[in-house]
Amino acid sequence: RDGRADRNGVWNSYYTNAAAPSWRAWFLRSAARLRETHGVDGFFLDTVETCLLYPESREGMVSLIRELRAAHPDAVIVLNRGWD
Repeated sequence: RDGRADRNGVWNSYYTNAAAPSWRAWFLRSAARLRETHGVDGFFLDTVETCLLYPESREGMVSLIRELRAAHPDAVIVLNRGWD
């Protein structure tokens, strides 16, 4: 709301807005780099349920997972937790 990321005090981290196209693009570039550099065969997506706290980001999270699948059709994708 103030233009700064909200802090998650439990994990000493920050929430990101999965609805932001620029963040999704950065994430997908990072995923590709991990495959190229380290040869990973899959991705573990932690805290995708963040969109329950920020409902306005739900469609962005869905898009992110779909874009990741499209970019890496042979990769294993594991979601930790999830949503309804």
